[in-house]
Order: sequence, then structure tokens, then C-alpha cells
Amino acid sequence: WATLGDPRLDAATRARLASGMAEADPRPVAEIAASRDAGLTELMVFLSKKEATPHNETPRGNQG
Repeated sequence: WATLGDPRLDAATRARLASGMAEADPRPVAEIAASRDAGLTELMVFLSKKEATPHNETPRGNQG
């Protein structure tokens, strides 16, 4: 993020973004972030298990 710099949005643009987000998902920001983090954690666990499975085997251990 440091290399991207600080976002420079005018007040009208910030308001429009916030309004659009509220219409798309009315949950509080903290709840959306917690849901996102939980989903990312599940994805990382899934991917780590997939990497542990040899590429020539199916998830059940049969030769593929």
C-alpha cells in the first residue's frame, strides 16, 4: 500500500462509493471484513491441503 500512496478522492466520490457499498451489502464494514477474513482463511486451508496432495493422485489417494 505504501507504494500506491494515499487515495485522493473528493468528498462526492467518497460519498458515492460509500452509498454504492451500502446498497450492495448493507452489513457494517467490520462484519463484511470479518466475513472476508474468514473466507480467505478457509481458502488458504483448502489450498494448503491441495498443495500437499501429489499432482498424480486424486483427493482419495487413487492414481489419476
